[in-house]
Amino acid sequence: MIDSNLLLDQTDAVVASLARKGVSSEVVLAARDALIQRRSILSEVEGLRAEMNRRSKQVGKLMADSSYDKPGFTTRLGLKDIKLALAAAELVNVPLPSGSVVRDRLVGAIAHGDGDKDWAVLGREQARACGLE
Repeated sequence: MIDSNLLLDQTDAVVASLARKGVSSEVVLAARDALIQRRSILSEVEGLRAEMNRRSKQVGKLMADSSYDKPGFTTRLGLKDIKLALAAAELVNVPLPSGSVVRDRLVGAIAHGDGDKDWAVLGREQARACGLE
């Protein structure tokens, strides 16, 4: 196994060393390129997770404050996105059991006139579904 940092930092040395063992430089360079791409994707995923965490905190605050009238992301857009996610999951036979519940709550919120409010209204819609509001 080749150390990934060594492959990235000393590519020429790794190519030369493995060439002496009969490994083609194309294979080594393809592995290096795949490693660079993997690191880039992981960095992007980490950034997206950080953004998701930041937005989740905002949604939680909106739910707690019942501040639905200044939408960052509307209920209608949330419904569109969850429908796309459910359709994509179905194409590859991946269940999204919570997705159907979210879709139902979004449809209910829109039916109650909350389509243009922030999708944090999901909390209120869940309370309605439980008979708490």
